[in-house]
Amino acid sequence: MNASAKFDQCSTEGLILPLVDESQWSHGARAVLYFVGLLYSFVGVAVLADTFMCSIERITSTKRRIKVQTTVDDETGSILEHYQEKIVWNPTVANLTLMALGSSAPEILLSIIEIIGNGFKAGDLGPGTIVGSAAFNLFAITAVCIVSVPAGAKKRIDDFAVFCVTSAWSVFAYLWLIIILIGVSPDQVEVWEGVLTLFFFVALVVHAYMISVKICRRGRRDDAHRETAQPAVVVKNTVTDLPSEPPIEKKRQSWLARFVDDSSQALLPDEGAKVDRVVHDMRRRYPYLGDNRLTDLITDQITKEQPRDRLWYRIMSIRNMTSSMRKKRQAAVRPEHMIQQMETMSRTGALRRTLTDTAVRAVSNIEFAATVYAVNPTFDKKVYLKVIRRGSARKQLVFTYRTVSGTAQRNAHFLHKSDTVVMQACEREKRICVDVCNPERWQQMMGFWVKLELDASAEDDDRTTLGLASTAKILYAASSPETVVEFVHRHEQVKESEGFVRIPLVRRGLISAAMQDKSIMTAGSTVQWKTENGTAKRGEDYIGEGGSLVLEPGVLEGYIDIPIVNDYEPEKDEMFIVTLISCTMGSLGSNRTVVVTILNDDQINRYYAKFASKVRQRLGAMRLDASTWREQMLRAVSVNGGEIAEATVPDCLAHIVAFPWKVLVALVPPPPLFNGWLAFFVSLFLIGLLTAIVGDLASIFGCLVGLKASVTAITFVALGTSLPDTFASRLAAQQDRTADNAIGNVTGSNSVNVFLGLGLPWFIASVYWASKGEAFIVPSGDLGFSVTLFTILSLFCLGTIFLRRYLASLGQAELGGPVVMKWVCALLLLLFWFIYILVSSLHAYGHISDF
Repeated sequence: MNASAKFDQCSTEGLILPLVDESQWSHGARAVLYFVGLLYSFVGVAVLADTFMCSIERITSTKRRIKVQTTVDDETGSILEHYQEKIVWNPTVANLTLMALGSSAPEILLSIIEIIGNGFKAGDLGPGTIVGSAAFNLFAITAVCIVSVPAGAKKRIDDFAVFCVTSAWSVFAYLWLIIILIGVSPDQVEVWEGVLTLFFFVALVVHAYMISVKICRRGRRDDAHRETAQPAVVVKNTVTDLPSEPPIEKKRQSWLARFVDDSSQALLPDEGAKVDRVVHDMRRRYPYLGDNRLTDLITDQITKEQPRDRLWYRIMSIRNMTSSMRKKRQAAVRPEHMIQQMETMSRTGALRRTLTDTAVRAVSNIEFAATVYAVNPTFDKKVYLKVIRRGSARKQLVFTYRTVSGTAQRNAHFLHKSDTVVMQACEREKRICVDVCNPERWQQMMGFWVKLELDASAEDDDRTTLGLASTAKILYAASSPETVVEFVHRHEQVKESEGFVRIPLVRRGLISAAMQDKSIMTAGSTVQWKTENGTAKRGEDYIGEGGSLVLEPGVLEGYIDIPIVNDYEPEKDEMFIVTLISCTMGSLGSNRTVVVTILNDDQINRYYAKFASKVRQRLGAMRLDASTWREQMLRAVSVNGGEIAEATVPDCLAHIVAFPWKVLVALVPPPPLFNGWLAFFVSLFLIGLLTAIVGDLASIFGCLVGLKASVTAITFVALGTSLPDTFASRLAAQQDRTADNAIGNVTGSNSVNVFLGLGLPWFIASVYWASKGEAFIVPSGDLGFSVTLFTILSLFCLGTIFLRRYLASLGQAELGGPVVMKWVCALLLLLFWFIYILVSSLHAYGHISDF
């Protein structure tokens, strides 16, 4: 056969391809085109597998409610029903069935499609891909995981008993292939062999399940399997707050409404309760943290509490590869670093831990040191007022003040004044003065105002605000026989969210006393005060045992500020008492005690509702599956999870490459529909269709470059279908606490590939040929040799893994350990893979004989 005829024969290798006549095309161009198409189809399979595995995740996370007990309340006599929510799917069963199918669907479907497409005749591509993929998974992926653990760390398989079971079954699976291909019925598969191969899949699942619930090891069920059950919920009179059936109107929602409706993004009640609990706890622990950073901390905390299985890492790896996931900002402070900073801040002073958001947001504020100043027009030509700055004083501050007429009129009783004052950095006090005139026009209780204003030219980021005492009154007060100091009111109310309560007190009789003794006008008065607990407790609801207040000369009314602890917890009204103890330069009046009531704050409830909603939106964006077609389409067209400003050039290139596949996947029904089953079957169909194209591309490409189908299968196809698993295992090795999600599923997946990926098509084909009275021929040549070689090498590989677990020199862990030894082990496993590829290829071309 000449070269032209040979290449023309390649066009008959495909089931679907080629779509057009390629006989006149350049053979080199065709090879390049089919190679690029093969690589691009692997991207499509990976993107489709994303949605497929999201549907599996939705299915395996299904819960059912179980009534565990019914009791009677002794006090009310009402019936109490105790319920538990339990995950329907056992984790081990899910891992060996749906999850294994999710990670190995292309290999399994390729084997099935090849058998059917060849007229129920055995092919080399499907079986070769399954064995080649198993070799890459066991040797190469394990090697990558061993060295991916950070230096000095090591990780062990937690459920080692299940790993031992699946390892034994994986070795048996390939021994079984040797038995039926070479031993019992050479070069053919009989019906009973196909049935038994499928039965072994069921036996594997049952055996692993029994080990996971510890039936085989102790002869009874262990309580460990109950960990999936949720805490009991007590329900009175059979009324429950657990998720109930949706209303009929919701069930009858149209498909168009499903496309645009985002309401299903709401979290379930139990998830919402967790969000509320974490929000309350974090807000109380870290009041200094801004809302945006606190949202990052809370979402990270909640997501870390969620169980991460193999599917989660597989989905994350695919989304990282295709730039479909929002990546964490590199400049952002990591949540664990936030916690360390906040803990340090808490240790440096209890008072700082209780400061409110208002105090944090308003880095500095200015106000008068008193609210009312006295004036005696007979003696005073000027009135001095003190302005104080609270909070940060790092920057220069510019403010203005001006006089405002009251019962005293400008230019008739005082000279109008409007001036600008500069407070230098680190300066906290400034005195200003205003002029009074025409004392003969003044009458008692006449007064005017002085108002503070911030300079409009101040920097926007200065964040300086005016305090409560931004206006002071200048008053010609009525005289009294003696000077007394007392509170203005008997009761004060404050909302917890306001951060502090301001209690005004007044000094009466100053004018009369001053006229008798002018020295009083130049003297201050010191007032001592203390606090007493009521229902509000010192240190928990407010700060401070007591203190002193200096009423400077000329001050009629001052104020005491007591910090209120904002614990961000809705509470009932609470109260405490403030009492005046003593006073210099005068006496205490009758109103010496004030009752302060801390009100139940609706603003706290509103704040939490708004903040929890923000956290829920962030968590909703981080969910694996989209709730609607609309959301799926938005995710498909968004680079870097919608964070375009932070997308890098590689992110954009990856998004462009995967964009057509993303749009196709966005048309798959969202996983929440029909609890994931609809998305499961639709995505499975699309993966099957694309896998058929992959088989055609691989067959034609191998034919064009002169590779046998068995070699193409164990190299290009096996590598392409296993790359997403490689990235997923590496991610799990880096982030997970144990090694289970990194390599624990490899042996189980390899077993499932044989029992299901070969057992099902071989059973179908053997039944088909048996119905015709003929045998189902499966040549054992290349496949038998490849399986035998892999089985031998897998024993050495598993031995290495077991030695790593038990030998101290290797770290006594499957992953990580001493740097030198982990690299030695990794290189050894990679050597096994290269030996398998090289020796299998040499045998395929006749350079090596059978065993």
